[in-house]
Amino acid sequence: MKLSDLKKFEKAKVLSVDLDHQAVRKRLSDLGLQQGQEVTCLVGSPWGGVGSYQLTNGVFALEDWICKKVQVEKVDSK
Repeated sequence: MKLSDLKKFEKAKVLSVDLDHQAVRKRLSDLGLQQGQEVTCLVGSPWGGVGSYQLTNGVFALEDWICKKVQVEKVDSK
C-alpha cells in the first residue's frame, strides 16, 4: 500500500521510496523517511494536497504526490 492510503493514527513501516527526483529522495532520507522506518499518519489527505506524518525525529508535512511514491506495510498499533 502507499503512504497516502494510511488513515489518521494508522502506523506503517516503510518498504521503499520510489522517487526519480534525487534531491527529494535525499531530503526524505535526511528527515528519516527511509526503508524500515516506522511512520504514523497524523492528518491524512483524502482529496490530495498535504498530509502530516510522524517519524522518530519529528512531524512532517508531505505532499500527496510524494506519499504516492512511498510503499508501506501497516503495523499493529498495540
